[in-house]
Amino acid sequence: MLIFLVVNAALFSALYYVAIILCRGVRWDIKLIYAFVWMYGVIVIVTIVLGAVGVLYDLVLIGGAFLCVGFLVLITYLNTGGHPLIAHILPQRERRRCSDIDLSALWTTIFVGLAVLVLIFASFRAAVLPSSAFDAIMYHLPMAAFMRSNHSLARVGIPLIDGYPKYAEVFFNWIWAFFGDDRWVDLGQLPFVVLAMVSVFSICRTFGVGDRTALVAASIFPFTPKIIQQMTTNETDIIQSSLILAAVAILFGKSSRRCKQITFGLTLGLLSGVRFSGVVQAAVLWLSYSTFLSVIRKRRAVMITSSLVVLLTAILVGGYTYVKNAWVFGNPFYPFHMRLLGVMELPGNFSKDMMVVFNTVDDLPYIYKILRSWGDISNGEGWVLGGGGAMWVFLLVCVPLSLRFAIKMRERRLLIMFGAGLLLFFVTPANWTIRYVLFLVGFGSVGLGYVIWHLSKQKWYRYTLLVAALACIFQTVLISDPISQLYIMFSKNQDALAYRCDPCHSTIKPSGFRGAFRWIDENVKDSQTVLVCYGFGPFYATYCFWNRHIRNRVAFTQPTSWEEISSAAHKEDADYVFFVEGTAGLGAVPKPSEHLVEVYVEGRVHILRVS
Repeated sequence: MLIFLVVNAALFSALYYVAIILCRGVRWDIKLIYAFVWMYGVIVIVTIVLGAVGVLYDLVLIGGAFLCVGFLVLITYLNTGGHPLIAHILPQRERRRCSDIDLSALWTTIFVGLAVLVLIFASFRAAVLPSSAFDAIMYHLPMAAFMRSNHSLARVGIPLIDGYPKYAEVFFNWIWAFFGDDRWVDLGQLPFVVLAMVSVFSICRTFGVGDRTALVAASIFPFTPKIIQQMTTNETDIIQSSLILAAVAILFGKSSRRCKQITFGLTLGLLSGVRFSGVVQAAVLWLSYSTFLSVIRKRRAVMITSSLVVLLTAILVGGYTYVKNAWVFGNPFYPFHMRLLGVMELPGNFSKDMMVVFNTVDDLPYIYKILRSWGDISNGEGWVLGGGGAMWVFLLVCVPLSLRFAIKMRERRLLIMFGAGLLLFFVTPANWTIRYVLFLVGFGSVGLGYVIWHLSKQKWYRYTLLVAALACIFQTVLISDPISQLYIMFSKNQDALAYRCDPCHSTIKPSGFRGAFRWIDENVKDSQTVLVCYGFGPFYATYCFWNRHIRNRVAFTQPTSWEEISSAAHKEDADYVFFVEGTAGLGAVPKPSEHLVEVYVEGRVHILRVS
């Protein structure tokens, strides 16, 4: 843990130094966002390059990141003529756009303190509980595990894993590299919660909101049931939404033109590499950038060249997955089967009809879809999941009020931001599920801060909003019920918790499989291969077929006979075969032979050693 903190702090500090030099006169919050995006970009680019050539080893990855950051620091230092750092970090006074009175320190302390507490609670929960998110166990964590076991980005034969963008999983692998096991990897999204909070603060400050009010607005962001749940899951929803908020903060923040272009394009590229829907969202943000330059800055000549620089940077950073999929599978969005303009067929394994979320939501009344998004409270894995909760009030109340103030003050940038947010909502696939559009929580937080700031002279209205925000926070805590979560998870998963320091990778392992997974943990060596016959279902908890260090190799096959298993074991140079009796046309285990020897049986689950 200490090494992880020291290394990441060193990299971030170095990039913050670069931001200080390149972005003189820019607020500290903008510099923090720049440094974070640059660091994430370095991790992604170095991983993609090393994975493409097959040398994705932990020490090589960390060394490559240090080499890239060191090069950036050296170039920046030389270009400044070796000027002392202190000359660039002297505080600069900023003129207030509004003469309104900021909030008292007491209110700010209350909201910031609550936000810090929820972040601490999330860290504690991640430290003591195994990763339990269904999508994480099914394919997000296996993507990172395949990177580690193969030391490359090689194809593995599972369509969803081979074709899916992996930039979020790259960050999970980065955390893995420091620990050797998965004990802290479920904190992969927590830094992006902080990024979103800093972005909300930065957007508020850009629109003239005072520091303390902006801090209150930023502190509201984590108090959404779905965000509290996702802080400690290896999914991609918070990462995606935080990059959107960071892009908005970069778009409206003051900075040098070239630095803003490159960083904004880098953010859009990273957004495109998190999920397929990120391409559409990046396109909307790119159009917002062009609109900002054309309408607000009135630089139509500059708009063309700047937009091209942003677009080229985004394509270079985010285009890897789509170019690879088009070259290998004939479909940039593989494994999804798509039809372009009703004519061109792009082959894939999945269609819209296979997405459960569409089947359950498409037939609902229009207004109920929106209400369902924000009130999505269900039970899963033994604890409460939630939608937007009470935070949707800020979207319905504060955003319209913000627009009223923006029109009165001729703040066209705010109109562009909320217009882009509305467009992002409607172009996002499956947007009736709140986890896909968590960036709306950030826009609602900005609206809250903007309204509180402009109501400073009407204290009763302002205090009413603050009290309502506190009520929403406590309502969110009651819905999420963190104490109950811990009690339920401890009581229902004592076996998992007792095995936490050894690899119990999942708390949702299918009944009857846990002993087999534990056997793999304890007996499969780092250099060995497990051949998984996954005809028994949608590759049940594929993440669990690795040993404790995630260093053994896993191969998959869909056999219909024992001859095919033997052939696949020989082809993959497998040491063990894992299969479930009665699926994929496979019956009972044949009589022991010199090639396949049964070493573990638990019900219908069998593990055979290949000799």
